[in-house]
Amino acid sequence: MASRSFLVCLAAVGLFAAAPRVVKAQTSSAAPSSLNAASAEAWLVKSVCADSSDRAVSADPYPACPSGTHMRSIKLGERLPYRNHDQPDAGHPQGYLYKDNYPVLDGAGHSQILSTIDWIDGSSYGYKPGRDGFDVFTIRDGWVSDLETHSRQEFSTTFFGEGCVPYNGLPFFPINKPIASGDAKLPIFPVHWEQLGQPAPGICEPAKLTRETLTSWRFMPGAKFGGMKGSPAKTMDAVVTTMGFTNTPGFKARGHLEVFYFTKFYGMTRWESWTPSSQPAKATDACEGSTSMTYQGMDFTMSACRDYSATQPAASPLPLPPWPASPLNILQNFHFGQGMAGWKTTGPGMDHAVSIQKTREKDDVAMAPGSPGLSYLQVDTKAGVIAHGAVYQDVPAASVPPGRYSIGMIGRANGGTASVVLSLQQIAADGSLIAASSEPVTLGSTDAARRFDGSTSKVWASDFKTASVMLKGDPRASTIRFVVAPQSASEVDLISAWLLRDPEH
Repeated sequence: MASRSFLVCLAAVGLFAAAPRVVKAQTSSAAPSSLNAASAEAWLVKSVCADSSDRAVSADPYPACPSGTHMRSIKLGERLPYRNHDQPDAGHPQGYLYKDNYPVLDGAGHSQILSTIDWIDGSSYGYKPGRDGFDVFTIRDGWVSDLETHSRQEFSTTFFGEGCVPYNGLPFFPINKPIASGDAKLPIFPVHWEQLGQPAPGICEPAKLTRETLTSWRFMPGAKFGGMKGSPAKTMDAVVTTMGFTNTPGFKARGHLEVFYFTKFYGMTRWESWTPSSQPAKATDACEGSTSMTYQGMDFTMSACRDYSATQPAASPLPLPPWPASPLNILQNFHFGQGMAGWKTTGPGMDHAVSIQKTREKDDVAMAPGSPGLSYLQVDTKAGVIAHGAVYQDVPAASVPPGRYSIGMIGRANGGTASVVLSLQQIAADGSLIAASSEPVTLGSTDAARRFDGSTSKVWASDFKTASVMLKGDPRASTIRFVVAPQSASEVDLISAWLLRDPEH
């Protein structure tokens, strides 16, 4: 099972002495008999307070919305009226991480749930390689599960389900089945496809999909949240999932449980890691509550925890930044795990300026030590800019309807700086250009925060550069072309390329 290390708590630092600020408790309710897809989504996304015109206002919906407003789930494309974050600590009044849960559209136009992990590091709002992470939750074939998980240490990971489908391999709770309590033995098989240099969503090995891992769920009325170092204590009903247990010597010696709490107020609200007491694990003080429990007859210690029930209202609703989650990408082979498949070059000699490379820097293959290396595309124009030189991918126009899109790349200059233009073009059936939207970006040889120089990870030393462009539909267009065009004599490491439906559409 994945360590989900982007959620692991930091080492303990100084604590506040203030008593918790208690907010009026929610009235607990009876467990719903079951959840369908629509009612399940209400437990996966945050709620907002909306005025009489149904516009979200800057308010925490807990314990109740202000007079004249009503509570509802956040809508697709709606800006954030507040942010959730983990519990405060000395010098960190908003904790260490922002956590936002809201609906998005995937590459095929289907609704999924994005659950972000945005480190509060003073550099930027949105995804930063080497620091941030996310999960993409999906409701499919009878389960709520994790479609993709991404963390600083693991990069992109797929959990394959039965039949090697790229979902239901990390299930949380069932759809159209009793939700009050239940359990099932299900396979949990992670594939760290990015570090393995594989194409998304990775290569499944059917023999490893064994039904030995226990996942259990229950409805918990009046679960306790918050209350740490001055943050409000909150009481909310929750659907609680415990996963990862196997009754084996290996689990007792090296395994751990993970527990997830979903609430109708905030979506995924709390995460815990529990280590068998036979292992030398120190109990965490990051969350309130007991740090010991017995599960399936085995004693455990809570060794890590994040509680995201604390909130920070926004002065005005915050725009939704793009996040590079693989299921949201319209491009194929965007990580070059299949070489140049789907990609073409233009410009005299440009085909000789591009090459598929592998990075085996220690942090780029930390979870895949036997990997041939993480794949990326190197574009070398050090000898001089090639006239009209570019790397591009064509997508059928029918797959990219009119609207606003985010075009982007994760990459770096291999020394110095590099200028690149990103474009989204409409191409007619005869190959002629109908229209184009272009944006220049500048890449450095280290990440924007200047923390990583590429010596241990090319990914960590990269930046996620994006631009929002409007695609106006033209009936003559048969192809939409995504273009990366170097503008300077330089060497660029293109880790991945992104064409995303704009979060706000």
